[in-house]
Amino acid sequence: MSDFKTYNISVPFKNDLELAIKVVKIYSATIECLDSKNKLRKQLVDVLTYYFYKGYNDETKELIRDNFNITSRNLNQINTELTAIGVLIRGDGTSSWKNSHRELTKPLKNLQKYFLEKDYDNLSAMLIAFIKVD
Repeated sequence: MSDFKTYNISVPFKNDLELAIKVVKIYSATIECLDSKNKLRKQLVDVLTYYFYKGYNDETKELIRDNFNITSRNLNQINTELTAIGVLIRGDGTSSWKNSHRELTKPLKNLQKYFLEKDYDNLSAMLIAFIKVD
């Protein structure tokens, strides 16, 4: 049995929005590490951060369109990319194109709950394990 070693990197933040941005950036990097074909370009990370911070709803989508000056069609294409990468899922749990409602995947929902719905007087941590494979 090998020894388990840890290395700590502290990630400072000033408010919930800054924390959301940093958590999504780290999560996005892990997605790419798991499968290099799933690179999330900056615009995808930015949109995903809005959904992580504000939830997937009409108000958030309107904020995204206004803040990034994009059309509904452009946002739909971005949402399709995020779904194909696997960070958004259809609301009914299927891949049916008929259901336009999406939501964060369970891992992202868990991160959202863990990091954004708690008291910051306590320490929050995300552990990423590096496992050698053959």
